[in-house]
Amino acid sequence: MLDFGLPELILIMVVLILVIGPQQIPEIMYNLGRIMRRLNYMRFALSRQFEDFMHDMETEKRSNGSNTDSLNLLPGEGKAYQSSAEEEEDEDFTPPPESTNEDALDDTKK
Repeated sequence: MLDFGLPELILIMVVLILVIGPQQIPEIMYNLGRIMRRLNYMRFALSRQFEDFMHDMETEKRSNGSNTDSLNLLPGEGKAYQSSAEEEEDEDFTPPPESTNEDALDDTKK
């Protein structure tokens, strides 16, 4: 696809010299090198994060045993979590005080 031969590279260099000028080519090449170096580092960092994540998951899998069912991640010792009636009774829920539209209108008039 991007198969450049020697004649194509020479043509590109001649066009660069004519369009950009010989004084600016080193600066442009330096900036292009910096961009390529940053992209290469970003690729390395992303692959390293993925490898670390996979290593951590393998370590966690080995420490939990051979059963790696997704239910092990839920609370309740591997069983699906369901709220019981006792838990619902323990919660103290007080509804917020009801306000009327007249109170809201009075606040805007002040």
